[in-house]
Amino acid sequence: MSLNPKLFAHGMPAPFLNELFVFASDGIEFQIDNIPRLGEVQAKGTIYLSNIRMVFVAKNPRDNFIAFDIPLAVKP
Repeated sequence: MSLNPKLFAHGMPAPFLNELFVFASDGIEFQIDNIPRLGEVQAKGTIYLSNIRMVFVAKNPRDNFIAFDIPLAVKP
């Protein structure tokens, strides 16, 4: 998991090597807690799904929260 992964200027996540984004959905409500220095965050935005991770990008960034990514699988 990563707070504020790299994004292009238009807001789409910058892909990792061999990463392919296959789906995006607007109007998603996102809530997460226990973020260091931020606590709980609630935001609306866009979810991007790739073969490697899911990335939420806030429509209106605030409190140093722009985006959050979650890996789909953990390699041993």
